[in-house]
Amino acid sequence: MRFPAPRIALIATAICVIAIGGGSTCAQEGTPRFMNGEGVWNWVDQFDRPGLGYESWGRPIIDRLPVAGDSECWYDAGFLARSYFINDQRIEFTGLESTFAVEGVFRGEIARTCGDALGIIYGELFLNQPFASNVLKDTPIRASFAHNFDQPTVEISQLALVAAHGDLELELGRFVTPFGRFYGFSSQNGFFGTPFIRSEAIGFRETGAQLRWNPQSFRTVLAITNGGPHTDGNSSKAVIARVGVDGERSSVGSSVKWQDGNGSEGQKEFNNHVGVDWMFRVTPSMLISGEVIYDEYGLRRPGVTLDEIDWGRSLYNRQINKGLYQPFSGWGYYANVVGNRPRFDWSIGYGQYVPDPAGDPIHDAPIHRGTGQIIWHLSPFAELISGVVIENSIDSVIHEPRAKGVGYLAGLQARF
Repeated sequence: MRFPAPRIALIATAICVIAIGGGSTCAQEGTPRFMNGEGVWNWVDQFDRPGLGYESWGRPIIDRLPVAGDSECWYDAGFLARSYFINDQRIEFTGLESTFAVEGVFRGEIARTCGDALGIIYGELFLNQPFASNVLKDTPIRASFAHNFDQPTVEISQLALVAAHGDLELELGRFVTPFGRFYGFSSQNGFFGTPFIRSEAIGFRETGAQLRWNPQSFRTVLAITNGGPHTDGNSSKAVIARVGVDGERSSVGSSVKWQDGNGSEGQKEFNNHVGVDWMFRVTPSMLISGEVIYDEYGLRRPGVTLDEIDWGRSLYNRQINKGLYQPFSGWGYYANVVGNRPRFDWSIGYGQYVPDPAGDPIHDAPIHRGTGQIIWHLSPFAELISGVVIENSIDSVIHEPRAKGVGYLAGLQARF
């Protein structure tokens, strides 16, 4: 998603006015607003703060109420600056695998109560440093991967309007995908160090409308979306639904996403899933969670080769065709343990994805992915960050006999 400079300035200004300028008429809460009222460590607040890159799951709007509970209007804002070094050997053939980079995250929201009703406008902008423009395109294969690295300088991560009354909530915009739940974090705007089924299948954002109904501990959502984070390439829309139960120490839910294809005509790709997610809070400062999905993917029609894909090509050759209107299928899972200590946050996880055999050695290799991340709190505002991804090596796309499935990141970030 690329924006002309005037549009970038307009969007940034609007978000700043919403999140910061509202202070002239609204009182900002001095204590964390995302409190659960139980006096225990609050995972919702932990995952929502700028610095972890994105919200892990869409919260019921009632959880956004301030501690005081009676403010007519309030706002909140936060900014993160991050500098890091990343080396991802999975993309070694591009020449872009090893680099220093800087990025930022700006998040803000303004909300107003009116009797029993609640309205919220919230936004999250990612500030990215683009890759150098002289990306290697000396072969058709390299050229087909080049678009993967067209990084916009300003990216709308989230921007939505919400209206809530009682147990009903309506949200319009670009928001965290309502499919499943991922209790984890990533210290990079590109979601480095997340499970395979999240980064390659489910995704992190959707654009559209969702209706939530949250009677007591039940959590239900029905969404109509473009099928992904961006504007749509065709008139077809995806349906996403989730039903779950949240307890004081655990949660469980089941989700489905269905669409006839994401994209246009011969470029349409299947992107359907059915899954189960779960979480158990082991202690007030540690939880274990996971997801399992059945997945359908691949191009709906024959006639497009992998080298012709210029809208973003999968490293795992998931954009192949099985037959006219016939999807490939696969299944995958992961388990993730996340902890919080006074001086650091940490996570460690493992997952596997098993695809249908297609006769393509890159596509057919089951993926085993381990992840680990740690954030060291140097002060209330500054943190050291590090992360690692370890996968099984697979056949190389271009010049090496095997592509190394290893990536690591290390850097520093400051939150305000």
